Amino acid sequence: MQTFGPGVQNEFERRAVTYLTKTYPDYAQRQGEAGLRMLLKESTTQAEAVKLNTENGIVTWSELVIRYGDGFDKREPWAGYILGLDAPAGDRVNRLREYL
Repeated sequence: MQTFGPGVQNEFERRAVTYLTKTYPDYAQRQGEAGLRMLLKESTTQAEAVKLNTENGIVTWSELVIRYGDGFDKREPWAGYILGLDAPAGDRVNRLREYL
């Protein structure tokens, strides 16, 4: 499944890379633009799997990976709990953002 069409995806990635670079400069410097784009692609796949397929959901997922590492959703009990809630995506994203 693809969350966005190609043109929209490219624009989203551009904005998200800019945001992540400003918010996490050390991480961005280590990863470079290509690394950040790869993070966003992987985060898109993972966020889609738990129905967080919005720009905010994907960026939040990326930020959680930066902060807690890949697989945070399996390791961190709070993440598993929030992701398992029967709640709208926006509500779950807001709850996840409390851990950033």
